[in-house]
Amino acid sequence: MKKKMMILLIGLGVSLLCSSCSTILDMILGSHQCIYPNCTERVTDGSAYCSYHKPYYLR
Repeated sequence: MKKKMMILLIGLGVSLLCSSCSTILDMILGSHQCIYPNCTERVTDGSAYCSYHKPYYLR
């Protein structure tokens, strides 16, 4: 049991080291921006895009 917990903690530590600082802050603060290039709008619920750039098939 302790061995599995240690492996889990090491895996979590490595994944945090590989993540960018902004990604970690976004996860903690919950402030996500649209993934469309050069867009600074906030995303809509359940999407990675803002309301302007959300593809038609996701609306």
